[in-house]
Amino acid sequence: MALWSDVDTPALAEFTSTLPGQVARGPVPSQAEADRWVAENTEGLIDRHPALAGLPLVLSSTIMAQTRWYSPLATVPTTGLSGWFPTVEQALLVGRNRGDVVEVHDTTSAGRVIAVRNSGENEVSVVSVLGDPALGPTEMGRAAREVALDRGGTRVDPGSLSEGDHGLFTVRLVEGLRNTYSVHLPCWEVRSSFEIGSGPEVPELVSKLQDLAGAHLPVTGVQSAVARFDQYGFEAAALTSVTMGSRRPSEPILVRDIRASFDRPFAVHAVSEGGGWWYGLPLFDAWITEISEASPARTHPDQDDF
Repeated sequence: MALWSDVDTPALAEFTSTLPGQVARGPVPSQAEADRWVAENTEGLIDRHPALAGLPLVLSSTIMAQTRWYSPLATVPTTGLSGWFPTVEQALLVGRNRGDVVEVHDTTSAGRVIAVRNSGENEVSVVSVLGDPALGPTEMGRAAREVALDRGGTRVDPGSLSEGDHGLFTVRLVEGLRNTYSVHLPCWEVRSSFEIGSGPEVPELVSKLQDLAGAHLPVTGVQSAVARFDQYGFEAAALTSVTMGSRRPSEPILVRDIRASFDRPFAVHAVSEGGGWWYGLPLFDAWITEISEASPARTHPDQDDF
């Protein structure tokens, strides 16, 4: 977090003295200095701070969520895949790695969906949810949160699924020891920036900043967010800047082989799996409408850019 100010009031001085030592403070920096601060605090995911020129008071904070899959997800050629997959050379094949969970849910927000939960280090999981193509980001976003937090709706027993095409996925009856899943997921990257203009906390924040500055100047809030999902893991960062100024059997049985392809827009919800108050904390929401190529191969598991 940073609190930069070019104004000097007793209220601001008293408030600044109560801040933790890790909070950056001082005069409003140059654009280059602010850009360097945000890049350092988001490990380069965000490299530009909103314009600061002429602003007497700036309150900025960053948050990051990162996880690396326990083992890289498999990549396969997109040849023969439908939807948007032909626009990239490789897709991710999930459902068989440690940390991968594929389930069918009947949600209250979007009806039946197929969901993939990818979990990794740092107690972070990312849930991708595909549903009825007629539904948009609002309904699917709610469904993703239901699945991620296991609140609302029901998990469908795979043993109840008949063989055949179910629209969102297909089911084959095969001999085996357990049900298997093969789901194609795309890599993706999302960037967004928007003004913070509503919410119950906004008027209180505006009033507090005006009191600190000793002037009723207009207050503007901007949030920038970046998230990336690929075969190695998931990372997301957000910058908020408020400124003043303008369970197996022992023998083979008949099991389900469930296959699906996330070949069109879908919802994503990243959530913390840590204990205590941290459990269930939402980390990132997105409606994925564009996909990207798989990341370049890495020569050693520790050689990554996270």
